[in-house]
Amino acid sequence: MLNIKYLISFFILTHSLGKAQPIPFGFWSPSGECVVSHGYFILSKNSSTGNLGGRSGADATCLIELTTYNWRGKSSACELDSSRVKSFLCDGSGCSNLSPNTTYYFAKVDSVGIGGASFTTNSMGRGPGNENDWDITSNFNYDDNVWTGRGTGSDTHWPTSGSGNHCENWSSSSSDDTGEVGDFTWDDSDRWSDGDDDCDESYPILCFVEPNNN
Repeated sequence: MLNIKYLISFFILTHSLGKAQPIPFGFWSPSGECVVSHGYFILSKNSSTGNLGGRSGADATCLIELTTYNWRGKSSACELDSSRVKSFLCDGSGCSNLSPNTTYYFAKVDSVGIGGASFTTNSMGRGPGNENDWDITSNFNYDDNVWTGRGTGSDTHWPTSGSGNHCENWSSSSSDDTGEVGDFTWDDSDRWSDGDDDCDESYPILCFVEPNNN
């Protein structure tokens, strides 16, 4: 007979260690709509200078990539549109933040074997709530910088505000301007706020998919 206490303990352990987990499928509502109660936290396929076309241009890039390429969990995500897909960026006007008290699964665009670990945001939409490296296979399997524009927060939770470095609101590719980057080889706030870099450098961005059961 299966030991339920053991299974529960195993799930809690793998979750806390950032192990890949089965991703729940969306379900069909009585009205025939696909409904999903979790989100996704996804590394883009392509890199760009700090001229991302603004935060709205970065949002559009995320939507194009996520609908064009395959990624872990895509088949469970239901329909993807601009109301659900955003870039994890901050600029001079604010930040695109995740929903509160929501579980998000890691993925990497065009790499179905990458990702599967998850985290749950707190009541302010801040995550990840742990000190797991993001360069491992169950997260992003990537060990270079990404554009974020995000402030420091704490070692376990990013802030909902920016650092002030955002390549002129993500419109500049000049070496005279700078943008905040994250570095996934660290297990603290450096994952989303590791200092600034010149805007003529080329890095990917983070995208996220919101649940549609709100």
